[in-house]
Amino acid sequence: MILINSLPKLLLFFLISSKKFHAKTKAQSAFSLTLAGLRHIVNGHLSVLEGDWDYEKFIGRQMNGLTIGVIGYGRLGSMYSNYCLAFGSRVLVYDPYIPLSSITCHNAVSSSLNSLLESSDIISLHVPLNKETTNMIGPKEINKMKSSAYLINAARGGIVDEETFIKAIESHKLRGGAFDVLSDENPDGVENSKLANFAKSKKN
Repeated sequence: MILINSLPKLLLFFLISSKKFHAKTKAQSAFSLTLAGLRHIVNGHLSVLEGDWDYEKFIGRQMNGLTIGVIGYGRLGSMYSNYCLAFGSRVLVYDPYIPLSSITCHNAVSSSLNSLLESSDIISLHVPLNKETTNMIGPKEINKMKSSAYLINAARGGIVDEETFIKAIESHKLRGGAFDVLSDENPDGVENSKLANFAKSKKN
């Protein structure tokens, strides 16, 4: 798991293999990343360990009233959506393969991809990796997002163009992001991962 936030540098760098986890565990993991990013939980913890007690800069944002964009509404996406709804968020869903009635019956709102990208405070990915979704989130998509948005990827690493994401964080085009996957998901790939090394460099 990599949690990157432009608040004051690196929030968290930790990598786990998530392929063997149950769907509910994965959905809860994505939701926990969302809360950790919004509420600056890790940075606040590290700040206290360094002897600081200035809580105001770590207050963050509450989920109620935020717009959450969910891309992919299968088991994981629908579970994640329900967690967000329970916290008072508005949920937009993009999934062209799911009937509209399956989305609206859970109080989520069906959306086009462009509208979701432009309107969401949090965007969470829950799609498989295939030809259609490889680099699904690239320069064009990131340019449509709010500069205050967070990108959550607990799906597969290749769905996000990692170089574009890093540039977006460096230029403050995005507020932050949280990943528990890398484009190279082999254990040996972590050492050479641009995303992992960017997180470790504490330049974000």
